[in-house]
Amino acid sequence: MGATLRSLLQQVEIRLGLLPRPDSFERGDRFQGAALLPANRATPAELRGVFPEELAELQRLGKPVERCHAATLGSCRFYCLPYFFFDGFNALVALERDGRLVAAWKDNEAFQAISPQTLYARVDFSTLDDLLLDALGRPR
Repeated sequence: MGATLRSLLQQVEIRLGLLPRPDSFERGDRFQGAALLPANRATPAELRGVFPEELAELQRLGKPVERCHAATLGSCRFYCLPYFFFDGFNALVALERDGRLVAAWKDNEAFQAISPQTLYARVDFSTLDDLLLDALGRPR
């Protein structure tokens, strides 16, 4: 995954309120002040299909996974399941467009600047870039 795409994903997370907006130009701990967003929708089955191991582990630990946070940005709906784990703050994030899961990723505090490391996308990267720019309210 390229730095530009990673930066767009991180900016969407800031816009969702998951991670705080940086207060300086210096690269610090971007997870400082991470938010456990309120659960307001059922966790989509498609998100469960992308992250079955993570969700199974959370269930074994007694953490709720049936509901997650959902928000609409631009023409997309985002689903986010944030949680703290032994390695710090984590979040499973998915982008839905027209009722279909388009992309999903896991953000992980343990990997800081290179997180998210893995992205599952059902569209090409230029289409995903356009969707993320739309969600951020920026011209494509």
